[in-house]
Amino acid sequence: MHELLDDSASTARLVELACITIDRVFGGLPASALYDHEPGPASLEFRRLARAGLYDGAAVYRECALMTRIERREAAYTALDSLVSTINAA
Repeated sequence: MHELLDDSASTARLVELACITIDRVFGGLPASALYDHEPGPASLEFRRLARAGLYDGAAVYRECALMTRIERREAAYTALDSLVSTINAA
């Protein structure tokens, strides 16, 4: 995980994969994965990246490059939790 967090592109890709998986399994991303005011388990950092990549796939990479390592960690942990939960639900 340390190496992943040091590379913003890897963190962005993990978030992107989580979003693609959620979208394919559930037919879209829930509001709780996108919007800060919606209740749900997704971290604000994950939501920030999910919103950034919603209409522009490259934007998630640009936005992630602006994040601190701590912010990337929060986004990555939410992405991993989301992937595991979605795979278990499928």
